[in-house]
Amino acid sequence: MLFGGVDLREIELEDLRRRIVLVSQHAHLFQGTVADNVRLGRPGAGDEEVRAVLETLLPAGVVSELLAGHGGALGGLAPALSAGQRQVVSLARALLLDPAVLVLDEATAQVDPWTAAAMERMLDRAGVGRTTIVVAHRVATAERLDRIVVIDDGRIVDDGAPAELLRDGGAYARLREAIDGQTTDS
Repeated sequence: MLFGGVDLREIELEDLRRRIVLVSQHAHLFQGTVADNVRLGRPGAGDEEVRAVLETLLPAGVVSELLAGHGGALGGLAPALSAGQRQVVSLARALLLDPAVLVLDEATAQVDPWTAAAMERMLDRAGVGRTTIVVAHRVATAERLDRIVVIDDGRIVDDGAPAELLRDGGAYARLREAIDGQTTDS
């Protein structure tokens, strides 16, 4: 198996781990400022790098507000930040590491549908130039991806592009149909 064109057996485990970064549905923030939390994986990153990575996710004005707001300091659970803001900080932390593979495990699950849609647009920009693996239960999240793998009871039951899977009528198509039926019946 190859990773970036290199046989995995030839890559040191520590090097491989540095190239893969996970963003989970629970954004863990720590004591300190928003900038401190973004640069957690790269403590030597400058303010300009922190601002630049945040600006790949948010408009510059919002970034300025986020960096300057909340008295500069956050508590461990960062109650001054919304769930969406905490998730943006967590994602920016991951992007500052510039991983080859970005794993998003239900990264939009803890936010409302409007924030989730905005975050998915941000994630599209953040995923450029890297492999992004999205673990999602929301079909709407999966539909925007290049490839969908449906896993049921630990087995792959469907695999392909969204349009192809809908056309083939397999597990993904049945799931989409069930959701559409719920939407139209309500």
